[in-house]
Amino acid sequence: PGGSLAATNVFVRERGAWRMAHHHASPLPRPAPRPAGFRS
Repeated sequence: PGGSLAATNVFVRERGAWRMAHHHASPLPRPAPRPAGFRS
């Protein structure tokens, strides 16, 4: 829960209308925790 996804959507034009032909989503890894005392 609360994670992020990378998504790809492919659309095609059929008879003058856009239709979604393919959708794919994959979870992204969570960022590594920052070391104690880390300053940006």
